[in-house]
Amino acid sequence: MLKKARLAFPYCLVIALVATSACSINPGGKKSSGLVNLPDNPSEPPLPDSADGTSQVGSLEAFQQTVYPLVREVTCAGCHSTVAAPFFASDDPQAAHDALIVASKVDFKHPESSRLVQRLSNDAHNCWSQDCEADSLEMLSAIKEWVRLMEFSSNDETEVITHGLRLVDATPKESTSVDNRTIIVEAEEGNITAPMTQTNDGNTSGGQYLQVPNGNGGFFQNPNTNNIGSVIYDVEVIEPGTYRLWGLIQSANTNDDSYYIRVDNGNFVTWQTTITGNAWQWDLSTDQNNGGNIHEFNLTAGSHRIEIRRRQDGAKLDMIALTSDLNFDGGAPQPETVNILTFDLQEVVGEPGVFLEIEIAEFDAFSYKFKNPTIISQSSTLIARDMKIMLNGKYNPQHATYTYIDSEIRPPGSILSTAALIIPSELGLGDDDISISFQTLKKK
Repeated sequence: MLKKARLAFPYCLVIALVATSACSINPGGKKSSGLVNLPDNPSEPPLPDSADGTSQVGSLEAFQQTVYPLVREVTCAGCHSTVAAPFFASDDPQAAHDALIVASKVDFKHPESSRLVQRLSNDAHNCWSQDCEADSLEMLSAIKEWVRLMEFSSNDETEVITHGLRLVDATPKESTSVDNRTIIVEAEEGNITAPMTQTNDGNTSGGQYLQVPNGNGGFFQNPNTNNIGSVIYDVEVIEPGTYRLWGLIQSANTNDDSYYIRVDNGNFVTWQTTITGNAWQWDLSTDQNNGGNIHEFNLTAGSHRIEIRRRQDGAKLDMIALTSDLNFDGGAPQPETVNILTFDLQEVVGEPGVFLEIEIAEFDAFSYKFKNPTIISQSSTLIARDMKIMLNGKYNPQHATYTYIDSEIRPPGSILSTAALIIPSELGLGDDDISISFQTLKKK
């Protein structure tokens, strides 16, 4: 039996809404944003067609016409553009779009349950007028219009269907997740923000480590300072529990030995590491400046985010481990097999070197788990929209996790989504024919 994949490789900007008073918007503004003209009844009026009579509105374009002006120009850009993840108010519309989708802050099936709506209606958070309920309805209307625009375009005929593969066609790829209580990640597999950088070193795990090199500002007392260098990891916890963070670190001296860390939307805490000189050593995240308190995090099963920010430049990080195993002390992790299905897309896009890779595992005796769909493209920039996984040539609308993908993929490729999708087997594990369809997959 294949082992479950537990690591969500983080190439997208993701995770929790963070409320801080420093980012709040003065609620004494206008009654309505006035930025988006949305219909009272989303079933009316008709949308304009393209020249060939078919709609060309994908998720990204629909987002830019509806929700993006609200979060970008009215209420959220003060925090969620560069300071507080998820960065759904980024000045890059694609990054903003992906942040909302991957972090599940919009619910397309039940728009009223969207976190963007509830933050206004339930929490009165960053309302742009004196009437938070009215603002929440405006946000709700924008999300409904986003859905409507995409539904109009979803009638387009599917352009791409891959050749089918079976579970036996998957190839193993090593991961360093150990068991259901421990997740180990190479430091360089995170989403890195400068001046944090990767450094090659053949003596380290994976041949690289992370560091903010000395000479980049020294010590920062405020973890919320912009552009101090950080790395973000998105991981999937299998067993709920109390977790601790370990790191394989090298801290040469007291000027190069500390980080700020947080999990999900918690506050940053100081990780004061052990001084190791020129040696690499597993170190438990504690604050030696405050009695050596061990940092512990109560985590539910599901997706969580770890963020590590520079406190002092010069500190080096090779691996991290998130574990609820009290006996964990680093050492050599036992590799786990992650299995990859690879679909050759050469015939689809008209050039060699283009592939779709997706992780597959036996979730249980009756279903598959898919994760981390990634397009590899060696030379061309591609557009990918509305991906569906089909079993034995059929698509089940309940399996719509990847249907809101709307991505531009630049060489050498990128992940399309970090979300996981569970699909029940139909003919039996190993006998099902698995294929992938896109509404759009083409060169830009």
